[in-house]
Amino acid sequence: MDTLRQAFRINVGFLISADIGYYREFDFEIERYRDDDLLLLDLEGIIKGTRTQQGIFFEADLRGKVELECSRCLVNYWQPIRIQFEELYAFTRDQITDSELIIPDNAQIELGELVREYAILGCPIQPKCSEDCKGLCAVCGVDLNKEDCGHRSEQENAFSKLLELKNKTKDN
Repeated sequence: MDTLRQAFRINVGFLISADIGYYREFDFEIERYRDDDLLLLDLEGIIKGTRTQQGIFFEADLRGKVELECSRCLVNYWQPIRIQFEELYAFTRDQITDSELIIPDNAQIELGELVREYAILGCPIQPKCSEDCKGLCAVCGVDLNKEDCGHRSEQENAFSKLLELKNKTKDN
């Protein structure tokens, strides 16, 4: 069963009334976390909440695996990921920062959306299942990591006509 966003809900009522500089570390070990189009496995780490004059400052350092689709062969694979962020939840609207985060009246802060956003930012733009992924054949669509279809590789032969022309020019 997937863990819902509530896995990152933290009650900060005790931090609101604490002295400035007081902090608390929250340990997380989440086997499976799904949020919309994001699936994380074996997510673990610490989120530290510190009482400041303006609000509660959160520092996160989480590690796990994210499910991605290879941009070359379209196979799903597990990519190691590290999620780090620093965000301030302000006490009042006057103290809000650019992130516009404010502590709700019930003092229950939901960090799931931040975890999701920073996880997505931590994913590669063009994910590859491996550095030597051969991708799909442009002619028939077969996965070239599994079998050789016999079609020409566009990468190997992209400039073959120019090379032939160059060689003809040298011979003449």
